Amino acid sequence: MVDSTQTGNWEDGSTWVGGVVPAEGEAVNIKNGHTVTYNSDDNTTRYGIINVQAVGILTISDTGNRTLKFYSLTQSGGIINVGSVGTPFNSSYTCTLKGDYTNFISGNGSSGSDRCNFYGADKTYYKTTLNGAVSATDTTITTTDTTGWTIGDTIVIQATNDNDTCYKEFERFKIKAISGTTVTLGEYDDDTTGDALVYGHASGAIVLNYNRNIILEYDGALTTAQCLHDRKGIVTWKNVMIVNASYTSNASSLINDRNYINMTNVSILPNIADTGYCMYFGSTAYLNVTMDNCFILTMDVGFGWTRNDWMSTEQESPNYIQNCFFWGWSSTGDGSNDYMFTTGDQPTNITFDSCHFAGTSNRVLSINDLASGLFKDCYIYASGNKAVYQNTAISEQNRKTYLIDCEMGYNQLGACRCVGGLVSTGRYGGVAFINCKFDSISSDTGWGEMETARFTDFNQTSGDNRLYMKGGYIKDDTTTKYATTNSLQFNPIAGSTRYMCFLIPLHFTTTGSKTVSLRGKKSSTGYSIHPFMWAWRRRDDTRSSKATFSDVDTNWNQKSVVISATAGDTWLLHVQVAYDLSRTFNIDDLTVA
Repeated sequence: MVDSTQTGNWEDGSTWVGGVVPAEGEAVNIKNGHTVTYNSDDNTTRYGIINVQAVGILTISDTGNRTLKFYSLTQSGGIINVGSVGTPFNSSYTCTLKGDYTNFISGNGSSGSDRCNFYGADKTYYKTTLNGAVSATDTTITTTDTTGWTIGDTIVIQATNDNDTCYKEFERFKIKAISGTTVTLGEYDDDTTGDALVYGHASGAIVLNYNRNIILEYDGALTTAQCLHDRKGIVTWKNVMIVNASYTSNASSLINDRNYINMTNVSILPNIADTGYCMYFGSTAYLNVTMDNCFILTMDVGFGWTRNDWMSTEQESPNYIQNCFFWGWSSTGDGSNDYMFTTGDQPTNITFDSCHFAGTSNRVLSINDLASGLFKDCYIYASGNKAVYQNTAISEQNRKTYLIDCEMGYNQLGACRCVGGLVSTGRYGGVAFINCKFDSISSDTGWGEMETARFTDFNQTSGDNRLYMKGGYIKDDTTTKYATTNSLQFNPIAGSTRYMCFLIPLHFTTTGSKTVSLRGKKSSTGYSIHPFMWAWRRRDDTRSSKATFSDVDTNWNQKSVVISATAGDTWLLHVQVAYDLSRTFNIDDLTVA
């Protein structure tokens, strides 16, 4: 190991014990109180472990392109600086840090004083939109603006088609040429699709640019590479690009343990093997993450984000993610084949604000045991399975995940479906939907609360539909009704393979037997409609029993059930219609006595 002997430049022998600059394969130790400045663009020499001790500092200068290769870059309470808050790394140059070890940037997991400060140059435009629709086989796209974009940049084009393959239709390219706002597409290094579009994309589709001028790259041959690992400190990254982290099992391209992590304008382009997680935030205390305008492209597998735990053993630290894009892409064209986001088996406290989640052949959001989160103003779309799935095996659900003002089965341009339906929540109703917009919904064992949900049919102009699904639609009916009130009319579509469901929450402030009544009217006989009630106690989010109404008839006859309610209970009136029906029915006159 080569130790520093004083503050100085890396390339100056007097900085090092013995007066000799470290050589190929040698481990390097920057000792307490020393600041070593690296000034080279050496893409040949790979050092061993570079360790920065407490109060030691490694600084990468920005007077030219910089490349530093190593086995692993570690901190024992030290500081790594690439750019600073007031002076980001020079936009004319690129800093590339290349690691060749499982945990190629890591801490020692004990000191708590690590500081990892990476400040790249701002881009004029991190994203743009298509200025006109494009078709399959096109080799150019025209955008609204490409200021600051350069040849070689990696771009990803948003899937926009409302079809059963939309989750496969995110496309990735490198820029071959730019002329004004017209971009000529080039083949990405490991793609098999070449330099032409495979799918069409609508005008207004978002195009993300993933390039930044600080690059963290794994360039070894291992199947597991973690960009951050086992740290106790503060990580602040702005305008950083993470590439080629390949991993399997529980490894990931970004794994964190007991950190305060702040990421702005960070992009992640992993190179994923069979299984694993793009982002996996670890299983011990004091994890606090903030992300703003970050672009994460999951490839071949999805996030598995917080697959085990996003937790704090002593406190549930808040985590805030805003304006981020979580998109899936697959070199096989099959879509990312895991979950886009999944919580784990420990307490979770996280807020997503104004984010996009899309591009997985499985579920987009998978909520497990002790999740406590908020999704606000998010788009959740383009999946081969459910948009939101809550684990049905949960035995006791004492937390809740809220989705507020979210759109499911939609992107910013309109419908972009989740093929397997939108919502499937567990028997204890741990997911609440408030003022949300849905495209299609299917239900398995139960539902979460859907209080004050906005049910909107994206292609109806009258605005009277309460809920639209691929299996049909539900609307306020002013014609077929009981007495003077409007009724809810269910309009199944013959040949559909989707259930139709509607929920009405009933809140009880007193304890005792309650008679819940409604009237129904079928358009014809020959099929059964059985509304039923889930007993869902809001105070502890558990379900205790179920009550089923008798079959709705054709004459508005009243149907009633008696339930035993406790003050604070919320019961859900749940009307579900089997698929492949061609006859309508209405419900009306819901009363509680």
